[in-house]
Amino acid sequence: MPSDAADLLQRYRAAARAPPAPGAPPDAAEAWQRIERGAGRLGAARVRDSARRGWLVEAHRDDRRGRFLVVRPAHGDNEPFRASADGYLPDSYLPVSGTDWSVLALLGAGHDGDDGREDDALRTAAFRIVDRMVVEAQHRLLMGAAEDEDED
Repeated sequence: MPSDAADLLQRYRAAARAPPAPGAPPDAAEAWQRIERGAGRLGAARVRDSARRGWLVEAHRDDRRGRFLVVRPAHGDNEPFRASADGYLPDSYLPVSGTDWSVLALLGAGHDGDDGREDDALRTAAFRIVDRMVVEAQHRLLMGAAEDEDED
């Protein structure tokens, strides 16, 4: 998986250069610029896990918390959780790699809770990441752990 995700990120990074790489998604350059330079809420996309539960994954970046994700259930009784790519509040935020954050941020960049970017490889990578994150957050009892934080 890591090489798949790294290859995906390389494809988007290459698309941000002029001229865009052949076969790059049409909005790849804009999405890459958003996750590289954007601040605040960068976007959100719905992702399913292996139990077919829908999750709304919001990518954020700010000076205090760095790069982080807010993962909310689309339906049901599950609690939301947060994940940090920069080590913010490790007792409340699930640690994720920068690559994982970037894949999920790319999927939702510029979107507002729909299925995200129309890129099957990106969606497959996001499914794998969210599935792993949900299981880990449940095992580490992080569901709802950081919900007292002020919302952006």
